[in-house]
Amino acid sequence: MKKIDLAVLLLGQHITRTMPLSLHLGEIDEANLALATHDADEVLTYIAAGRVNVVILYTDGAIRRQATKFVQEVREYYPQVGFVLVAAMVDHRLVKLAYQMGISACLAHDTTSTELTVALLAASRGERYLSPQWGQVFVERYTEQTPIPMIHRLSPRQQEVFVLLVNGYGLDEVARRLSVSVRTVENHRTNIMKRLEAKNLISLMLVAYREGVLPLVGE
Repeated sequence: MKKIDLAVLLLGQHITRTMPLSLHLGEIDEANLALATHDADEVLTYIAAGRVNVVILYTDGAIRRQATKFVQEVREYYPQVGFVLVAAMVDHRLVKLAYQMGISACLAHDTTSTELTVALLAASRGERYLSPQWGQVFVERYTEQTPIPMIHRLSPRQQEVFVLLVNGYGLDEVARRLSVSVRTVENHRTNIMKRLEAKNLISLMLVAYREGVLPLVGE
């Protein structure tokens, strides 16, 4: 398997290369760390040169406008690049911002090397991963304010596709497991998102938490 070419963008004055995350990176065989820096322009240069395909945003709790613009620019011009957000503190404000930025892989700073590997692989495939801490705050943030559609709006086959998608399976794997074409899975996904009024995979994940398809912390 081709290694993930990884950059770490350090957000915040108190975030350094010696934080726990950097220790885990050395334990991950699937990833090659290209650089760790506070400079978003430096990361963008690596991306433009094809030397990075996943970026970890490592924050002490604040994501400033410059970082938001960086993510927007990368998503517009280099949509193949994935993002993992790692935060020292997870609160409703940060959850809202991650949701708006479209970042689907989010971890707490005390993540393990195993969990970090899962998140990096998910980001590299354009799939979602949330640590339990993030998942619980997402539910608290959005179920209190946003009506969550019920899973019974879906047909039995759509429910099967829904469960596989929110558990991190890509379109190819869903198609293989259900013995259908990838095009069929794409059509199911489109219809599922319409029926559940979901704009992206994060919205689908919120439904999954509410409906018990994905467990909350402690379950």
